[in-house]
Amino acid sequence: MYLRVVKSSGKEFSFAAPRHWFRGELLAPVEVIDCICRVSDSKASRPYQSVMSEVWGQRKGGVVRNRLYGSNLTRETRRLGGLRGRKALLEKYGENFSKHWKDISSKGGLRTLTTKKNLMRKTLGPKGELMFNDLEADTANALFAAGTKYRYEPQIRAGNRLLVPDFIVGDLVIECTRWVNAKEKSTTLRAKFEMISQDHPSYKFLVVTVPSFKNRYAQGMGEIRVTTVEGLKSEFREIPNISGEQN
Repeated sequence: MYLRVVKSSGKEFSFAAPRHWFRGELLAPVEVIDCICRVSDSKASRPYQSVMSEVWGQRKGGVVRNRLYGSNLTRETRRLGGLRGRKALLEKYGENFSKHWKDISSKGGLRTLTTKKNLMRKTLGPKGELMFNDLEADTANALFAAGTKYRYEPQIRAGNRLLVPDFIVGDLVIECTRWVNAKEKSTTLRAKFEMISQDHPSYKFLVVTVPSFKNRYAQGMGEIRVTTVEGLKSEFREIPNISGEQN
């Protein structure tokens, strides 16, 4: 029966998945439900109350994802979900749940910044920073060589969130990207810049990318400037210093 449903529905699922569906722990794909009804020559006991996207689990959280894809969750359902999560941790770990929460979370990437345990950080910056790739390192080297006082991955409070851009120089926020899907990444960056602007209206923004992607990001970022490392070097005199920072 299992193999027949998998073949007929075109949906792959584990042998244990139906048990989770029966318990209400997971949602079954609508194609599988229809196939089971056809194979067993029966009808669903009740009509579907809602039909979710097959990737609803990946899309249910995050303001940026909501803007990109839409979401069936409201602010109220998110709040209730957070309260249930807190209650479950409190029941399991008692008053020490907050310590456990801190240990398993990576809030805004801040835990990565403090522990330096992220194995993807293999590139060394001019001030000994561990960076993700050579684009970040080249940007840092350009700023450093120009005598510019920059901060790498500073924490910026935006509302009730802490955001971490790649660089800040004075009131200029710099993000480095060579993500192939420029349209999607541009949407993410614009949303991030918008959140920062709400609490820091004086901040300006700049995107640094590789030459082959410059035109793509220039189209996606709209009024926000897009440049390359070489372009950054040529305009370093326009970048203000941060008083009190040392190279």
